[in-house]
This record gives sequence, structure tokens and C-alpha cells, in this order.
Amino acid sequence: MKCRRVWSHFAILFVGALLLACSAAVVTGAAGYAFAHDSTVDDTAELSDEERLHGVYDYESLNADERDYVEGALAGERYVFEMSDPLPGPPLTHWGDHLVVTDEHDDRYHVFTRRLGVDWASRAGIASLVLAAAGIVLIADAVRRHHAPNYRPLGRFRE
Repeated sequence: MKCRRVWSHFAILFVGALLLACSAAVVTGAAGYAFAHDSTVDDTAELSDEERLHGVYDYESLNADERDYVEGALAGERYVFEMSDPLPGPPLTHWGDHLVVTDEHDDRYHVFTRRLGVDWASRAGIASLVLAAAGIVLIADAVRRHHAPNYRPLGRFRE
């Protein structure tokens, strides 16, 4: 009898860990990039080291889609791209970085923020949260069943 109970505890623990792994896989469907205008400066000396990391891009060197995104962001638009969509500028090197674009017409430097994030309100984000919560509950319950089999968190002790 005790051997069967131990295996059921392990099965519950295993299913909980499997749900956590599924949650990590599903969250990739909710991941995306955000692109928005951050600031405008008059001289490159005003740029931080992080902003200068990828260099300064000339507006004329951008392709047509990137120019549209830059113009929209300058007008106050905030873009969210899916993981498979091309992002303006070079590939991201970490969770977030900046893109600096200069325009010959106004001789100013425009700094754009590019960040990788998760849209938790999307279907994939909610599904990931639900899977993670269910996995944590199952793992906690398996540990409770194994180490305190007579304790019932919502009821009385068994006699």
C-alpha cells in the first residue's frame, strides 16, 4: 500500500514538472519586441555608451519598412513585433537595447528603444500563467502528500 502511494506522489510531481516545462514552451508564443522613440539629442556626446553600442545609422541607409517604423515612432507610435518579424536595425544582443538614427535634414540623433518582452494578456501568455500555476500547485501537493500525508489544508486531520 505504501509503495503505491509513493508512486502516485511521484506521478503527481512529474505531471507538475511537465506542466512547468509546457509553460516555458508556451510563453515563447507570447514573446515579442517593442520598438518606440526614446529621445532626441543634438550631439553624439550626449549619447550614453549603451546607446552607442551598435553605432549610429543614417536614415538613408535604412530600407523602406525600417523608415516607416522610424517615422511612425517619431510620430509617437509604439510598435510590437512578433518574434519572427524583422526588427529595425541590427539583431538584438540582449533583452533590450537602443537604435540611434540620424537624419541629414535636421542634423539630430533620434534614439529608439528596442526591448524583448512578454505580452501576458495574450492567449499564449494567459495559457502559460495557468500552466505554471497548475504545475506549482501539483508539485506543492505532491510534496505535501509525501511529507505530511495526514494534513489536509482545507479540512481536518484524519484520524
